[in-house]
Amino acid sequence: HFKTLLCKGKVLLGLSKYSSALECFKTALLDPQASDNLETVTGYIEKCKKLEFQAKTGAFDLSDWILSGFRGRSPELAEFIGSIEIKRSEISGRGLFATKNIVAGALILVTKAVATERGILGSGESGEKAQLIMWKNFIEEVTESVRKCVRTRRLVSALSAGQDEDSLEIPEISLFRPDEAFESSKQSLDTEKLLSILDVNSLVEDAVSAKVMGKNRDYYGVGLWTLASFINHSCIPNARRLHVGDYVIVHASRDVKAGEEITFAYFDVLSSPREKRKEMAESWGFCCQCSRCK
Repeated sequence: HFKTLLCKGKVLLGLSKYSSALECFKTALLDPQASDNLETVTGYIEKCKKLEFQAKTGAFDLSDWILSGFRGRSPELAEFIGSIEIKRSEISGRGLFATKNIVAGALILVTKAVATERGILGSGESGEKAQLIMWKNFIEEVTESVRKCVRTRRLVSALSAGQDEDSLEIPEISLFRPDEAFESSKQSLDTEKLLSILDVNSLVEDAVSAKVMGKNRDYYGVGLWTLASFINHSCIPNARRLHVGDYVIVHASRDVKAGEEITFAYFDVLSSPREKRKEMAESWGFCCQCSRCK
């Protein structure tokens, strides 16, 4: 019974169901066998409490890790969803919108990747081959996650495959909250559609994230973050993303009014002239229509 509770708690914790995992570990603590595993169980209980607090408040403290020069493993983070909703977007398809005024610097969301793949790319042909291998591994990781987890398949299925944008459903934001119950769907996701979804929604870790983390300039990372995939591009963005481990953290880079769409830059827009931005946007498969590009 003790081992079953411990195993169940670990699974729930891995699924970001912090309150349910906490109850499991608390129940396990009452079992006679817990006396031999007291440190382990209490450690899981403290971890659940910490992550549950983060998920409810959005209070994340990365200062110790940053001050250490990003040494060691990246900190464990909870998933957090701020005052946002998904709606039709004038920019493209669907987007994330603020439901309340958000001040500059405020946390908007923290979400864990379905899968990530990272590495150091060489130059020339060897670098191109390494990138292809990374993409192959990344696709296999996502495919495996979708196959194993019904909830992951449901979330990935909700993403755009780049076609019929206006007819896509507008999912409730609650679908992306790990602790929320959801209706199990038998909806299948064939390989062709999955590849299209990855082509449209995969994010490359931006240069600033790599630089902040002290990465090599040839460092390359790619991942799929389902909720962050609804954030559209703008060359005058109001949000900024930073990658920490398997998580992407999105903060407001300026004050955002209630009802305003959340946007961030898919590529470097600070130093790029208009023609270069146009070229970059086309490589991402869209034409930017923000006021800076018009």
